[in-house]
Amino acid sequence: MPAPYRVPVFAALASLTNADVHCIYLTHKEPNRDWQLEATSDSVHVHYPPSRELQVGDKFIHFTAGLSALLAEIAPDVVVTTSYSQPYLTAFLHAWRRNIPHVVMTDGTDTSEQSLTWMHRQIRRAVFARSAAFVGPSLGSRRLYASYGIASGSIFQSHLCADMAHFQAVDQAAEGTERPVDFIFSGRMHPVKNPGFAMDVAAGTAHRIGRRVSMVYLGKGPLWNDLQAQARAMSELVDVKFPGFLDQTALPRAYRQGKIFLFPSSWDPWGVVANEACAVGLPVLVTPMAGAAGEIVRDHENGRILPLDLRAWIDAATVLLSDEALWQRMSTRGRQLVADYTYDNAAHGLADAVTFALRRDLTSTQCRTAPDSPPPPPAAKSACR
Repeated sequence: MPAPYRVPVFAALASLTNADVHCIYLTHKEPNRDWQLEATSDSVHVHYPPSRELQVGDKFIHFTAGLSALLAEIAPDVVVTTSYSQPYLTAFLHAWRRNIPHVVMTDGTDTSEQSLTWMHRQIRRAVFARSAAFVGPSLGSRRLYASYGIASGSIFQSHLCADMAHFQAVDQAAEGTERPVDFIFSGRMHPVKNPGFAMDVAAGTAHRIGRRVSMVYLGKGPLWNDLQAQARAMSELVDVKFPGFLDQTALPRAYRQGKIFLFPSSWDPWGVVANEACAVGLPVLVTPMAGAAGEIVRDHENGRILPLDLRAWIDAATVLLSDEALWQRMSTRGRQLVADYTYDNAAHGLADAVTFALRRDLTSTQCRTAPDSPPPPPAAKSACR
């Protein structure tokens, strides 16, 4: 489905390369997402082939029978796929059978894919062996590809990001104004995000500093009712507000109200919420399980990277709320670390991967079709498959 952190990248890719970019989506929106987003763009061709979906737990698996015909009509020079279920494998096979360069794109990391089954890994090995370039948002993605033996020169970064221009504009306009909210949590209220743990951190910090603290939850999800009950039980310690889902235009102002961003996820390949928090100067407390940890959130620079140990999180939050100079240093550093995570830079990374795939395929074709010619120089030989 169209995602707010990818649609602008594809539009920027079209503008950057002056190429025809086609985006194929399997659904306009999944039932468990609140994104209000249109994938339409003057610079991108958008397609929705007929598809159906199967819900497995909290996830949706999509199927389509019309993809091969659509790809034949588009006649792409390069095919980029972002997953490994039936439609994506259909697109990969379409490219492989027609000798069209294929580019793998994933948000996954060596940590987020630790629990994959043997079959899932074998599918990835088969796809990787027949792909020309590899794209990921993070160092964790690079480590993931390397674990399958992918050469570093074939790996490119197209990072995940928020609308930095909008967040920065709101942040600058609010410079010098008070931040009335102690803690911000943003994301789906789902067990893997540990939103209840975040409230426990707030309550423990209130105990420690001897005053009631304030907290805002941005988003919705299956734990909505449980969290409201928890908030009522902790009301003497934590003043919790639940504004619910906010659209992309309202998010920056909501973040800018806060002092500390809590991101206690047990599993997250990246976490665009960290980009959003850093963009408005929020120090971030995060687990090592988020892909953003160690990249745009660095321990003791603009936040803390901590295991899900309640006492450790309370200690870190207490220090930040008690030491204004430390808070200011981390706030400034967060803005610096996230400044280059823009849609245009993400598009550049994807464009580099596509260009590499096309050049590699051209060199490979020359190697295959000229058997009687002199051996290529070492640089070209290394590109022949």
